[in-house]
Amino acid sequence: MNCDIPVNGQWYRRRDTRTDRCCFSKSEAWDEYVAMTVSATIKPIRPENIDSFHRALDEVACERKYLTFLHAPPLEDTREFVLKSLQQGNPHLVALAGDQVVGWCDIQRHHFPAHAHRGTLGMGVIAPFRGQGLGLQLIESAKEQAKEAGISRIEFNVRADNQRAIGLYRKTGFAEEGVLRDAIFVDGAFFDAIGMAFLHPHHTDPGESG
Repeated sequence: MNCDIPVNGQWYRRRDTRTDRCCFSKSEAWDEYVAMTVSATIKPIRPENIDSFHRALDEVACERKYLTFLHAPPLEDTREFVLKSLQQGNPHLVALAGDQVVGWCDIQRHHFPAHAHRGTLGMGVIAPFRGQGLGLQLIESAKEQAKEAGISRIEFNVRADNQRAIGLYRKTGFAEEGVLRDAIFVDGAFFDAIGMAFLHPHHTDPGESG
């Protein structure tokens, strides 16, 4: 498997020797790569975005500190997840630079009727596009779609040492609800997780949204 992708004669991907997968890596071409990319736009995910979404998911997962999984699920599992999410009317947005997914935010409604007003948020932005406000735009857009879908409570867990992400979530109205001690185990180390949530006003019966 060739992990080296050229950017103006340089390289910005590497092989992760622990997982034998391709990952972004800072290099001499890092700033050049960021500078040459087009501005990203936020749009609802479409079936034709799934392959690119899967690649972005894997890029973030293999950093081994932001997502629950350490590499993306198989492509067909990802395709099934996205299509089911679309069918169920769950908020699922992507940030597109050209036709490439560089970030995403989805909110998955809970299955049980008594919990149907709750949704779990998942999101990520690939490394070269961080610090440009995409995370903020994605979360705010997903929150608005959740409100329209009757999801009044949005929740998730974030690694306690990910202060940059926690700051972003606070900025978008999320509040800490508790600490899950030793909730995450990666590369021989335990990490606490912070439970966070955002509550919309209770404006609709979640059962009305299917």
